[in-house]
Amino acid sequence: MKEDLNIKALFFLLYLISYCSYAQQLKIGADEWPGFTNANGTGIYFELLQRIYSEKNIGIRIDSYNRVLNSFNKNEIDIIVGVYREDVQQALIPDWFLDTEYPITAFYNPALTKINNVSDIKNKRISWKRGYHFEKFISDIKDVYLVNEADTGFELLNKNRIDVFIDFPKNIPKKYQQRFISLEVVPSRHIYLAFQKNKQGELLAKQFDEKMADLRSSGELAEIFNNEYIHSDLDNFKTNLEPIIVITEDSNLSIQYENLDQSSTEGQIINLIQAKLENYRIEFKVLLSLENINQYSSEERTCFNVMLKTAERAKRFIFSEPSSLYMGLRLYSKTDLHLSDPIELSDLLAAHPKAKIGITLGQNYGSQIEQQLSNINQTQIVPMPVDKSSKYHMFEDDNFTYMLQYPEEIASNWPKISDEDLYSYELKDVDKYVLGHMMCSKTKSSENFIRAYNKALKDTIQSGVFFDIQYRVVSKDSQKDFIKYFNKVFNN
Repeated sequence: MKEDLNIKALFFLLYLISYCSYAQQLKIGADEWPGFTNANGTGIYFELLQRIYSEKNIGIRIDSYNRVLNSFNKNEIDIIVGVYREDVQQALIPDWFLDTEYPITAFYNPALTKINNVSDIKNKRISWKRGYHFEKFISDIKDVYLVNEADTGFELLNKNRIDVFIDFPKNIPKKYQQRFISLEVVPSRHIYLAFQKNKQGELLAKQFDEKMADLRSSGELAEIFNNEYIHSDLDNFKTNLEPIIVITEDSNLSIQYENLDQSSTEGQIINLIQAKLENYRIEFKVLLSLENINQYSSEERTCFNVMLKTAERAKRFIFSEPSSLYMGLRLYSKTDLHLSDPIELSDLLAAHPKAKIGITLGQNYGSQIEQQLSNINQTQIVPMPVDKSSKYHMFEDDNFTYMLQYPEEIASNWPKISDEDLYSYELKDVDKYVLGHMMCSKTKSSENFIRAYNKALKDTIQSGVFFDIQYRVVSKDSQKDFIKYFNKVFNN
């Protein structure tokens, strides 16, 4: 009996040791990327992490990216490997990036297939390698034929069994390099480690940043990455990034850069551009009012995102090249007005004296609309907050009858608030489209930032995803016009 008790005690002790060992493990999750995160625990990224956290008991979990991401979100693993900043909503992102992705590229045979932009891809026979999730970069894809190897995809393309194969340029076989041409879908971007947003995560992220600097200085980082080191761009990483304050209407952007709202057009565009701004760290702040923006005209390193360029603003601020395109302003109503002709706002409100219209004070609606607004009984104008979420909640709660807004803004934000359909009406004398810019204070530091921003913007425009991010929120009846205006502005 005593021996049985001793055996049970021994098993219980072994269980406790095993449990404590697991609990103290540094649990790392990753998808399998040959050469970088191999299923047997080897590869460039795992070797790097073993070197950085050499004192830790590391446990590695290999699974599909979505499952690993889900485990991270459930707090089941401590570190997830190879994420874009916007992929993780609640996480700590270190200053150092992990690597630089190759651009995501669509390959096709020009003798058989014609493609001008990413929107042309969606109706083609498309294929990519199993495990990749390129559908998030291309809207409205119906069917995708998944292959196990990149070589298989290129063979299918060569035999005309598919129209487009999406992969990375480094994987195209030499024999097809002259036969196929390509369209960049997503530009080259940095990928990161993400850590849990807790005290341990803070310590691990800090250790990663410190060790990466040490490994680069000693030459060990170049040894670990070997032939991939030049492309990783880690040798050019700047440890002292210059902060730039970007004031935005979108409260989702103000939380932290790593929490950029994926459904926000503004967030997705600036996310792409930021990836190429190597020397800057963007800090978002919410714009509380558009009425007093002139007070920022001499503030160092201060900018406003998605601003219309006017002659008056150009006297006080400097502007980037256009970074977004919006179809013309429209009037929105929750009830059918049974109108087909373009609306004159002052006439509409005069005919409906109990109706009210929501206006963001300080926002520039263009001289023609501003004139119409000035002729409206001021008791019929309801000031809307700058914050996008708040103004749509006001509309849902019937604080006003009509709302002036750009179609893309409605498409991006209204479905988050309500399932109710809105009626849209053309306005008289309104511009067919408007352009959004980064607008910065007239200071030396801001001038330097705008130069860097324009360079990053130029590189970003070349990618198909820059077009697709904006195109996917355009209404079907405006898509042809949008393509025409987009090509006029960005492809001239």
